[in-house]
Amino acid sequence: MSNHKSYDFIIIGAGPAGLAAAATAADYGVSILVLDEQTQPGGQIYRNIEAAKPADFAVMGKDYRHGQKLSAVFRQSPATYLPGATVWDVDPSLKLCYSVNGSSTQVAGRNLLVAAGAMERPVPIPGWELCGVMGAGAADVLLKTANLTPAGGVVLCG
Repeated sequence: MSNHKSYDFIIIGAGPAGLAAAATAADYGVSILVLDEQTQPGGQIYRNIEAAKPADFAVMGKDYRHGQKLSAVFRQSPATYLPGATVWDVDPSLKLCYSVNGSSTQVAGRNLLVAAGAMERPVPIPGWELCGVMGAGAADVLLKTANLTPAGGVVLCG
């Protein structure tokens, strides 16, 4: 496991809260590290935001466009961004261990923000394993990453 320098502010999560926190912290001149498991910033709500096209905004709504602006401000900030990073340990002294591409690293922080964001928690119901049945999160991912929508009728339960 390699050791890297320490940061004033470490943020776990590059969804809306993590991006906004990093952009705001950058205004104060602190060193910032943003770690996220996804390969692109945006979290669940702004998934694939940097590849969004004008037609996508008509489908996703006006708030989705806000995600594009937020991502652009974040990308212009001096924050160090590590996509594909899985944080697997945080100790009380704010030393974090994370892995990227099978390589583990330990880093220290003076401040920590955990902006883990949304997570789907499906409840198994009879028939949930049948072909064509998916959770709302899966439908969201299909729409935002492949511009696919379920064919035929849609039933939402929950």
